[in-house]
Amino acid sequence: MGKLAMIEAFERGLSAVPTALAVTAGIGVEPLPPGRVLSVGTGSSEGPARLLADRPRAGGAAATFMAPSRFFVDDVPPDAEQCALVVFSQSISPNARQVLERASRFRHVVLVTAAPPEDLPDMHVVRHPGVEELEGPTRLVGSACAAMIALKLSGCAADYPLIGPAYEAALREPEPPLDPRAQKLFVALDAGGASLPHLVHKWIAAVRGPLPFACDPLGAAHGALQALTGHRPVVVSFEHGGSQAKDGEREIFDRFFSVAGRMGAISRRLVATLPEPLAFFEHDASLAALALATLREHGEYLQSTWPTGMDKPLYDMGSRPPPAP
Repeated sequence: MGKLAMIEAFERGLSAVPTALAVTAGIGVEPLPPGRVLSVGTGSSEGPARLLADRPRAGGAAATFMAPSRFFVDDVPPDAEQCALVVFSQSISPNARQVLERASRFRHVVLVTAAPPEDLPDMHVVRHPGVEELEGPTRLVGSACAAMIALKLSGCAADYPLIGPAYEAALREPEPPLDPRAQKLFVALDAGGASLPHLVHKWIAAVRGPLPFACDPLGAAHGALQALTGHRPVVVSFEHGGSQAKDGEREIFDRFFSVAGRMGAISRRLVATLPEPLAFFEHDASLAALALATLREHGEYLQSTWPTGMDKPLYDMGSRPPPAP
């Protein structure tokens, strides 16, 4: 796929998110039963998996996030028979299939995916929109829809119709583009919980370029800002505003940007006004629109190929047979 085609595909995907979310809002999802839950995902599915782990659940503790690599190292937890397992994988990757091979050892299993019906295993599946983007590296529809499913699994009674308009607004009034070659620092309170790893992945999958460093704004004083001094970095914050703004958060970010400015940083503040946990989606929409604006302005720096051959030894760990129980 050429660079122009990739940019057009990104734009189509972002434009399709509001309609896909409206469809997902109508999907009936039973909240997870009480008890321990393991939430698994990687790549574009890591954000939804971490979002489930971030959310308190009625009748049970928050889920625990696990990367698929833990299953290759430690197999299943000793208490697997008392645990529910939720696997997020938009295309049911080989590594996700390896985790699902252990499904019979868990009390309850849910697969959240956009894979076509003929690829679905014989287990409880929540299927969401996003099958049309499975061939590309940047997955906008599927990751947003999977995040909504994560909230539904947690039993969260959010005002879901508010989410789609956030993407429409971000597309109408995107932030000015960034220099894709500049060093970048992404900051959010508490290192953003579920959202910051998700946003970093979304940026590098779309724009590539130097990997953003991500941290809490106060944590940035412990080396990140100093390391970037003299490089004129771009600093992007993910904040809460409107009725969700808190004086303490505003003061922290004001202080942070005052220091960053003295160090020569170019600042970009992305402020979400939707209530938690919907701010996850508003920040997702703002960063995706910012990535699209950057691709349109600096498309000559976009890598037109994804190194599928080079990454196969990591992507296809799932080709190994699972260990015996």
